[in-house]
Amino acid sequence: MENKRLYFIDNMKTTTVILMTVAAAAMCYMSAAPQLWYVTDKEQSILLTVFVLAVDVFVAPLMFFAAGYFVLHSLRERSVGAFIRRKLVRIGIPWAAGSLLIAPPVTYIILASRGVPIGFKDFYTKLFIGPAYQQAQYWYLGELLAVFLVFAAAFMLMKRFAPRRLFTVGGKWHAPLVIISAAVVAAVLSGGMMVLFPNAGLWVHPLYILVLQPAKIPVYALAFLLGAWGSQERWLTEDGWRPGLMWPFIAFCLMVLYIPERLFPALYFYVSPAVNLLFTTALECVLSFSMIAAVATVFRRGFDGNGFFWRQTSPYAYGMYFASYPVVFNVVWAMRHTSLPLWPKFFIACAASLLISWVIARLLYLVPCFKQI
Repeated sequence: MENKRLYFIDNMKTTTVILMTVAAAAMCYMSAAPQLWYVTDKEQSILLTVFVLAVDVFVAPLMFFAAGYFVLHSLRERSVGAFIRRKLVRIGIPWAAGSLLIAPPVTYIILASRGVPIGFKDFYTKLFIGPAYQQAQYWYLGELLAVFLVFAAAFMLMKRFAPRRLFTVGGKWHAPLVIISAAVVAAVLSGGMMVLFPNAGLWVHPLYILVLQPAKIPVYALAFLLGAWGSQERWLTEDGWRPGLMWPFIAFCLMVLYIPERLFPALYFYVSPAVNLLFTTALECVLSFSMIAAVATVFRRGFDGNGFFWRQTSPYAYGMYFASYPVVFNVVWAMRHTSLPLWPKFFIACAASLLISWVIARLLYLVPCFKQI
């Protein structure tokens, strides 16, 4: 990988954190919000539902892609053991701290904001360690750590048995084919899981360790591998494959198909529940990978710099992500009974949540031990 820092990937990751925070706030004001979303407001908008559907389809795959893009570089800089130790510190500690200490009170907001008369102790012992268990936004850290550990083990084996052909394809023209292949494989695996196991799209927590949606595993794993493959082939660099403007166009067209289908299931056709579920899942997978290429195109062309805004936010994006959910839901909860109209309330909640999360992130980085994370 070339020495020139790829600022647009840093900026892309920072933007995903901002979008995730805004989407969390938007879900409090969207029409037909999930029944047990943390906080909901009586003021609702279908436009925010569209925004949430559009963001949700690509943010997590994009984060896995960005993580995968640098994984081979990290593994070649240090031993596999040192790589694993670094990931356990940088990802494992925040994941454990967030899941054990922050996720329970954040989850308690679901009941507290609805006036359910139950104390936190009873909630924790009777509900959280049971049917209400979750890890808030920290589920991503747990899944990412698992992917890193599996990839490190695979890298060690491949380095031993196939040292000269680690993820090598060659030729810039292969890149679109690789992306399309990844989308098709993800669609087949995820769609097959949804048809065979209808509950595969629900959140599960095996042994209270990871919190995941089984049907999403192929998408996230393949997005991570796509990032690793792309970095090996020098995608997005001056001497590698650079996606063109056709990708934003393709992603836009797919999004135009996807949003109405999600809002009005079986809008285009109806054969059977299984066939229509397979169609929606496949469309979502193809859109996810198209959006990865589209967002990379936009940021490489328009946001490959280190201006004032990015200098003030990119170094603290991880901390902002860590603080986001407790900040967002407390802000929305506090504003719920104000007399403000929907849109001023929503924009104020977003601005306040982002600002507070940024301040918390900056304060966290003043603590010496957190700098190691």
